[in-house]
Amino acid sequence: DKAEEVRALQPRELVDTDYIDSLTCGYTVLVDGEPCGRVSQRGMERIEAYISGILENASAQEGVTAETVEKITFEKEVFDSCDILSSNTVLSQIDINVKTTKNQVVSEVIPFETVYEDTDKLIKGQTMVETEGSDGLVTTTYEVCYVNGEEVSRQVVSESVVEPVDEVISSGTRSVANLSQKQIEAADGYAFPMGNASYY
Repeated sequence: DKAEEVRALQPRELVDTDYIDSLTCGYTVLVDGEPCGRVSQRGMERIEAYISGILENASAQEGVTAETVEKITFEKEVFDSCDILSSNTVLSQIDINVKTTKNQVVSEVIPFETVYEDTDKLIKGQTMVETEGSDGLVTTTYEVCYVNGEEVSRQVVSESVVEPVDEVISSGTRSVANLSQKQIEAADGYAFPMGNASYY
């Protein structure tokens, strides 16, 4: 019974029955190691349920974890029953701050560059795409921490990079005067580009 439990927690020299009857078993609520009140078993359970409800609500979104910034613990003790406070009274003395953590993925495009190369295989003014360009992509995963909804820190968890591919364009350097007679005859006397044909 209660008296036996009190006796078990008290020093052996405590034998005053009247004093034992005025004592009760309960819990001292500690916030970061500092006591802020004493509650009964039921009071402790109500405080735990209240904090659990806050954390469940904060972590309702997928991938989000939540915890209190303050370390709230309970230490079982024996004390005078008149020292017991209600759970609401103790909660009103605790400033509960909620820390949530989630991963955030950010992607950033790396634009490709265009490189021009001279070639005497093409006539001046003529260009040809030798290599199609493609953008690169940097994908960074951050671990972001919030306290009461405000961001307080972020750190890189992982990062992957797809390098861009430069677009290579060949630019002709060959003059029309350097065309061979055979090339001109093949073009029936004309010397202008003829689509994708291999002669002029």
